[in-house]
Amino acid sequence: MKRSIPFLAATCALAAAVPGCADDERPSIPAGRSTPATPVPEPGPGTGAVVYTRTFIYRPDPLTVRAGTRVAFHNLDATVHTVTAGTRAAPRAGRFDGHMGEGGRFAYTFDRPGRYPYFCSIHSGDGMTGEIVVR
Repeated sequence: MKRSIPFLAATCALAAAVPGCADDERPSIPAGRSTPATPVPEPGPGTGAVVYTRTFIYRPDPLTVRAGTRVAFHNLDATVHTVTAGTRAAPRAGRFDGHMGEGGRFAYTFDRPGRYPYFCSIHSGDGMTGEIVVR
């Protein structure tokens, strides 16, 4: 057990020395969980928030933010997804419609309070819908 502490310290030091390694934006999301292991704080106006697509599920869902928040959508799946405004029955053309390849990103700034449902126009699974709540 005593050997693991120096190993952990060396690993952390190495991660801090490698550019991009220590400041990875993605919180870990264990398999089978629907939300990141680390809670996502509610951002203030002008700051950002992140929604991840993993295992065909948008997480967190719903995401609550303040007006003026830029929300980045990151695709962690090995397939293409969209972030399309509205619902399957009533898409909101022109609001936002981002396409994300594997590892891709899309961002949108939510300026007005309200509820903004979205979905993946490619996949119809239950997890491929989400909502942004803007206060």
